[in-house]
Amino acid sequence: MKRILLVLALVATGGLFAATNASAAELAVNGGFETGSLSPWSCTGNLGSVVSSPVHSGTRALQAAASASDNAKCTQTIAVVSGTSYTLSGWFRGNYTYLGITGGASTWTPGGSSYTQLTLTFTASSSSVQIYTHGWYGQGTYHADDISLQGAGGTGVPGAPSNLQSTGTTNSSISLSWGASSGTVTGYRVYEGTTQRAQVTGTTATISGLGTCTSHTYVVRAYNSVGESANSNSITVSTSGCTGVPGAPGNNRVTGQTNSSISLAWNASTGTVTGYRVYEGSTQRAQVTGLTATISGLATCTSHTYVIRAYNSSGESPNSNSVTGTTTGCPTGGVQAAPYLYLGWGDPPSVSTVMSATGIRQFTMAFMLSGGGCTPMWDSNRPLTGGVDQSTINAIRANGGDIQISFGGWSGNKLGPNCSSASALAGAYQQVINAYNLKYIDIDIENSDEFENEVVQDRILGALKIVKQNNPGIKTIVTFGT
Repeated sequence: MKRILLVLALVATGGLFAATNASAAELAVNGGFETGSLSPWSCTGNLGSVVSSPVHSGTRALQAAASASDNAKCTQTIAVVSGTSYTLSGWFRGNYTYLGITGGASTWTPGGSSYTQLTLTFTASSSSVQIYTHGWYGQGTYHADDISLQGAGGTGVPGAPSNLQSTGTTNSSISLSWGASSGTVTGYRVYEGTTQRAQVTGTTATISGLGTCTSHTYVVRAYNSVGESANSNSITVSTSGCTGVPGAPGNNRVTGQTNSSISLAWNASTGTVTGYRVYEGSTQRAQVTGLTATISGLATCTSHTYVIRAYNSSGESPNSNSVTGTTTGCPTGGVQAAPYLYLGWGDPPSVSTVMSATGIRQFTMAFMLSGGGCTPMWDSNRPLTGGVDQSTINAIRANGGDIQISFGGWSGNKLGPNCSSASALAGAYQQVINAYNLKYIDIDIENSDEFENEVVQDRILGALKIVKQNNPGIKTIVTFGT
């Protein structure tokens, strides 16, 4: 209280002494509103605020605006000692203002334009009381200041629990522990948001009945007869049983074509797999539980590029390698011309424009070289799939054409000298054949590293024999230097 009242007694000796009650104390918190905020007061309808004028003393006071439906009641709960006498007082300004104890004594004043003091005494019948002030319905704004509750202090709320932590999880439960609160503690309550999940007397709790692989955020509050403590630290924990997304499927490949369908196969993904989805661009074309799928309802002699993703309850895997297949039924008569198309330099015109202007439908895409060791890459520096070369091939096939790919050439880092054996070289050829579902391949055996190297020549010819055995329908064109 900002105004200290001293009760003075003059004794026979003429000395002057201050008479005090050793057990009395100021129990109201922020009764003069000098903190600049309402806390720990609470006002109905958010109708209360702290203002700097008019005040009774100091620099702040409470202002509350009673409406026709809300009397702007402001309250504070305070710990007291049952059976003990207390004095409640305050200064008020405005029409019809009230001061009292919820469920107990109260007093009021018709008020006016200046501050008037209200005082009452009462005997506590429990370990806490709620003091209040309010106006009257439709009487407008009132002000309150220097609200005081004098008497013996009771037990307050406990201190906040500390060091909340997870001590274990299962697929359906989370176990917690925390440090004990200070003060008088009856027990502890565990909250998730505003929902109470557990109430215990010790410093551990297990929350059960949770979903597998779900995340939960908790705080703990201690409580006693006065109320609850502030929150402990918060902690976020997930139940176990999370599987993660599967690994990417491997070796996606075309296994068959008809005039209206393309069949695919792939290798199984690692991890937990529910099934597989086949995508053409961003469109899902099939969903299966096995390692094969047939995409039907396609147009005759059309090309389609597919990737596979495995999935489970956690989501989808990364893409498999992409593979392009062409339905059958294309016009026959063989390949009459297949000019080279090289994307490694210059600015070649749009392949769609060339096809429209010339009628050419077959192109030789150059050059497939080594990207390091026995790994095929376009010109040794562009990816086998997913780059400008695949985009061009897709455009050719979308316009009714097809391609063959030239391996080697006069210069560059070639696969023949870099692959260690005929079978390894055949595997590199097969990787390209699978990626683009080739019907033709062009093998350039040129220059001293291949044409003039008998060991490499034998390796290339041995690899082509393996390729022919694995792809009986493929046509091989061999180019030698002159």
